[in-house]
Amino acid sequence: MQYQRKIKKVKSLLRGYDAADLADALYGYMNANVKDDVERLRRHPWLIMLILKWNFLENRVHPQSSKALSDKKFMRILDTAYDLGNLVKMPTEVTHFRNMMRNIAFQQFIYQKQLSATSVATNHRLFSELPENHRLKTKFKSMTSIDVKDFNKCCLVIYAAFQKYNKTISINDFEIVFDKLGRDNIQKTLDLLSIDIFQAKQLIKKNDFSNGTYSEWYEQTPFLNFPLIKYKEKYTCVNIYVLLRTIEQYIYNLLKLDDPEYFMDSFGKIFESYLKHGLVYSECTYLEENALKKDLPKGVGVVDFVITEQESSIFIDAKGVELPYLGKVSDDPKVILGKVKSSALKAIKQANSLNNHIYQHGISSLDHKKIIIS
Repeated sequence: MQYQRKIKKVKSLLRGYDAADLADALYGYMNANVKDDVERLRRHPWLIMLILKWNFLENRVHPQSSKALSDKKFMRILDTAYDLGNLVKMPTEVTHFRNMMRNIAFQQFIYQKQLSATSVATNHRLFSELPENHRLKTKFKSMTSIDVKDFNKCCLVIYAAFQKYNKTISINDFEIVFDKLGRDNIQKTLDLLSIDIFQAKQLIKKNDFSNGTYSEWYEQTPFLNFPLIKYKEKYTCVNIYVLLRTIEQYIYNLLKLDDPEYFMDSFGKIFESYLKHGLVYSECTYLEENALKKDLPKGVGVVDFVITEQESSIFIDAKGVELPYLGKVSDDPKVILGKVKSSALKAIKQANSLNNHIYQHGISSLDHKKIIIS
């Protein structure tokens, strides 16, 4: 109850300001020049992003009349929102402290990971290198009017531009690469990653899974769906780390959201092929699912890959799935279990079935060793 009352207090302090002015103040505070990453994280960017969400839900953009936002009033908003942290559950009040820690990890770790060459390469391998006529590649182009490969390139260029200019950019800032990527492709990518400031309230409501409940404190920001704010043909990146996480997951999320069953029918095989590529590159000894099936009777579970080492066998089952909203914000083991049992637990069941058969009967292609499930 105290937490909910404090939420109402924060929102009451937010109301009456121009949403654009308050958003600009929040941006300035969150992205201020500081000496290091620790100092940046002490500004609690996850909390600032939550206030930004409330700002657009509670205020209008450029209303006829609005209150003036002074530094004193702005700091009062921040201080009151920060005090919410004293009213959430403590480690002794949750089902298990590890569940609380994983909630915090989902909420905060997205602001700590820099641009990763591995993430860029993974996106390229999973989607850009697909055959031109692949159903997912053609599906993405039909939805966005841009090729997957061009989209990935444009995303990296946009990220680089925000790193250089820090705040607001326009399409003309990319003139130097128009001949390489195409002005139209960059414009389309900017618009795919952005939200018009006058439509912010509507789209945030559409992407708000918390509905104002306690889970909102631990959620990943809805701006992961639109990390750029568009106003008068100019684009502002609210948080460069949110932009990076969006770029990493955009293609996957868009295709899955449009038609989950259609997407997973294809992506499962793509992800399995991606893992196989890594195993081949590592030059380790492994067996594939088809090789295992030849030596197994009907009804015995099987995994996608088994890596054989001197003292152990590592069972790998490729599951291209993402934990949904409730699985990330809840500390209730039953809720978490309900969100993973159809995927992760299925893999564990298959691996145990295979291991039990090898232990009892053995198979010619694989000896019984210590099992590690991945």
